[in-house]
Amino acid sequence: MDNCQGCHQGAPRQRVRKRVLGGDVKFDHGAHQRDIKGAAIKCEDCHKKSATSPSYADHAPPRVESCVVCHDDSARVPYELRMRICEGCHLEKTATLTALAPRSHLPSTERPIDHTLAFRRDHAEVAERNASRCATCHVQMSGNPKDACDECHQRMLPADHRITFRELDHGPDAVADRTRCARCHVVEFCTACHAQRPRSHGQLSTFNNEHARLARINPRPCLTCHGTSFCAECHNQAAVPRR
Repeated sequence: MDNCQGCHQGAPRQRVRKRVLGGDVKFDHGAHQRDIKGAAIKCEDCHKKSATSPSYADHAPPRVESCVVCHDDSARVPYELRMRICEGCHLEKTATLTALAPRSHLPSTERPIDHTLAFRRDHAEVAERNASRCATCHVQMSGNPKDACDECHQRMLPADHRITFRELDHGPDAVADRTRCARCHVVEFCTACHAQRPRSHGQLSTFNNEHARLARINPRPCLTCHGTSFCAECHNQAAVPRR
């Protein structure tokens, strides 16, 4: 109370002993005078700015991130008052409605119970079912959940993106399921390459004769970009390569 008493001489503590913050958050100011070991808790431990600032805004209740500093430390608070125990701070009628604690309520090392070693492989299925649950924690400074995905997915490619994927596999895969590609790649990503002719097309003077041989070997690469109407501009329908 030393710093507070500099402005609030003789202010009774009882005025702020108990209150409800943010609707259903219960708070006992009297219980925050000492930690579990009996060590004194200074006002500025929670009210960092209000200890020195006369601004009314700096005297607002501390943000919940300040609570994590002590309430995730087993040496300072008993287990029942840890941040992951909702009823410790929230009125019981609403605490049970929260299925997942906000990230601000957990330390940086905390992980949900389903985030096992296998989850790194299986998380895509979970994200598809409920992306908003992922965004509870995985949101970068931009506020865009996708940015949090990019942090890994710009460096770590899916298992099927092998060395041959760019040259041989991605076209057929895109034809089979374009929505899967669209999870990471926007249209401009595709057109950056596909606006250029494939290397197999070579010089136009020789490709006019060469393309028939390539199409007979495997017409699927042709159909990745060219519909049958494109072929029909030069060929009658009977000569169009079939899938």
